[in-house]
Amino acid sequence: MYRSLQARLEQYPYSHTQNAASSEWIAEAEQELGYRLPDSYVWWLTHYGSLFFNRQDGVYSLAPPEFREDVIDDLLYNYRLMQRQIGYQGADYTSTAQMRRKAIIGM
Repeated sequence: MYRSLQARLEQYPYSHTQNAASSEWIAEAEQELGYRLPDSYVWWLTHYGSLFFNRQDGVYSLAPPEFREDVIDDLLYNYRLMQRQIGYQGADYTSTAQMRRKAIIGM
C-alpha cells in the first residue's frame, strides 16, 4: 500500500512534502491527544511529515515543538485551536473523545 502511495506522489508535480516527524514528536502528540495515532498516519508523519496540493489542501503535520504554534497545518496546533474555540463558544461535549474527534477530523 505505501509503495503505491509513494509512486502516486511522484506523479504529481504540484504536491510538496517536507519535515518528517521524529518519534519523540509523535509520542508527545499521542500523549496530549490521549490516544495512539493510526499506524498509517505515523508512517506518513515519519516518511513525509506534511503534504500540500496547490499550497492549500493537505495533510496535518507535526512541526518541531519550538515552531508548533506558528505552523497552521500542525496537528497539535489545530487541536489546541479547536479546544480554545470550543471553550470560547461554550459548546457542551459529553466526552473528551468527541472533542478530540472534532479537532482532528472535523466531525
